[in-house]
Parts: sequence; C-alpha cells; structure tokens
Amino acid sequence: MKPPALFTIIILLSCLFLYAELYAELYPELYVEQGKAKSLLTKEQLPPLHHRSHIIMPDSLLIPSSLIFEETDNKQQKIVCKTCHGIKNIQDKAFDQVDKYDDNFLTNGPYKPLSDFCYLCHKRKENKRENIHILLDAQTNKVTQKKEQQCLYCHTRVLKQDELIATNDRKLKDIKLRLPIEKICYGCHLRTPHLNALEHQVKISDEDMLLHIEKSRKHYQVTLPLGQDNQVLCVTCHDPHQQGVLQVLQKDEQEKNLQVSTDLIKGITYQQHPWAEVYANDKADRLQQMSTANSLHYQRISNEVLLRLPAKNGTLCIACHDFSQERLW
Repeated sequence: MKPPALFTIIILLSCLFLYAELYAELYPELYVEQGKAKSLLTKEQLPPLHHRSHIIMPDSLLIPSSLIFEETDNKQQKIVCKTCHGIKNIQDKAFDQVDKYDDNFLTNGPYKPLSDFCYLCHKRKENKRENIHILLDAQTNKVTQKKEQQCLYCHTRVLKQDELIATNDRKLKDIKLRLPIEKICYGCHLRTPHLNALEHQVKISDEDMLLHIEKSRKHYQVTLPLGQDNQVLCVTCHDPHQQGVLQVLQKDEQEKNLQVSTDLIKGITYQQHPWAEVYANDKADRLQQMSTANSLHYQRISNEVLLRLPAKNGTLCIACHDFSQERLW
C-alpha cells in the first residue's frame, strides 16, 4: 500500500533540506552568507558569471596589498565580498540595487581594461589569452606544426598547401569551417565589436553596389567574400589570416601592401585627435537625453590589423560604397 500523499511530501522536503545543507557545506563559495544560516533556502545565489567567493587563495596566485582579504585561523587569505568590491556593505544589498557603474564597484576602480583588475591576482603572462590569428612562428616566419593546431579553432581540419591558394573563385563552402561562416567569428568576438558592425551585416540587393564590389575585387586584387544571398560578413572586410599564411595571388609589392596585417601583438591602437572636442560637443545633448553618465571620446586609429584593405584612409569603404558619380579609379 502506498504511503499517504502528505507523508510523501514530508519525506521529500526532509531530503531537500538535508541535500541543501550538504551542498552548502561542499560549495560555500557559490552562495552569499546570510547571518549564521546554512540552508540553501536562506542563501541568495550569486549571478551566473560571478567570480568564486569565500574560497582560500591558492599559492599560485598573487596576493596584492591593495585588496582586503579575510584571514583564516590558519593564516590563509580568503576571498570575500569586500576583496573585490569597494562598495560599503555590498553583501547586504540586493543585486538589482548594486550600482555596477560606481567607480568603486571593483575595489580602487575603475579599471580600463577590466582585465587589469584580474591581473592583480592572476599572473598576466600565464593567463593571457593566445591570439589565434598569429599563425606564423616568430623565429621561422612559417606555419609550424604547433601553430597548425590553431587552425582547428575555426576549421574542421588543417588545409593542405595547395588548398591555401586564395583566389576570387574559391567557394566559401570549400574552407571547412566548424560553424556557418555567418556565425564563426561569434565564437570569440562580440556581435558588435566596433561601431556600425551590426549595421553592415546586411544582404546586398543593390545591383550597382554588387557590380562596384566586383570591380573593386579586380582593381585591388583582393577577395571580398559575401555570404548567402550576398550578405556582408565579418570576413568581407576582415582577413582572419596573418599576412603570409595564405599564398595570396597578387601582381606586385604595391598590391601586397594593401593587405593590412601589421603588428598583431600590438593589435589595433588609437591616438588622440583634435576632433575629439568637436565630437564630444556634438554628442553632449544626445547623451543628456539618454540620461546616461557615459561619455564618448573620439580617437583616430593609428594601427589597424587583419583588414583586406586599409580602413583609416577610406580605401576599404570605397571598395563597396560609391560616394561620387565619377569613377573611383
């Protein structure tokens, strides 16, 4: 005979409480302490991407004097809320009441880039993400067997040398990508990594523009690939391969110099420009209408990388856009 429903519910609740107690003991870093209670039902779960809390700092990490840790009975340093956050009594505030834009949201902040805060404890060199686009070995200037493994981040297999000849006739389906070419870049990059990125990812229906792009391909001797239904892709403008990886068929040194793949270690850099003041004044009213405390700063690009044509002088733009009624060349 089955036990009464009420008795079954009591048994299930008892198991839940026992499981909650055990889970809280095993994984205390996942929850915020609320008084002396230890039950999961009296703890507030941290956000999904929150750093682990209430854990002992391992010996492999740095312990900066600028951050406050809680010392255990064994003289070990424990990460607590005030270690990373400078907002007073942040542990007592509801998540939606915490001002994430407060300069002291992260202790002694703000930090630009954000990774500078992470590197207070984590060793920069050991934790720095590898740039998978740097495919040429620094010593040999060739794609070594070790570097070939980086190809597999995007490709399902390492292509053979005779498959690496980049011509305008090569089909996108032949390059064996892990994801559709429209989505492959989003495995690492944001959908909007720079201004107007999203607005450019459209399907071109203008026959004049398509004709103009084809003329640009022949004039500059570059590949400007489009996706299904002539959709503009990340790789339409960006060349994901370091210059020299592919055996690009070009006529002379002048054409080779059009491929923008300069210092990949330095990456894209900016410099101050007199136009910044004009730009700030132009956007001031709009920012005020948006009721945002954010500010905009205009800077001029000084070093650009992984582009099929130079962008800072407009060459890349006029490969697709015709801004005049006259011929561009």
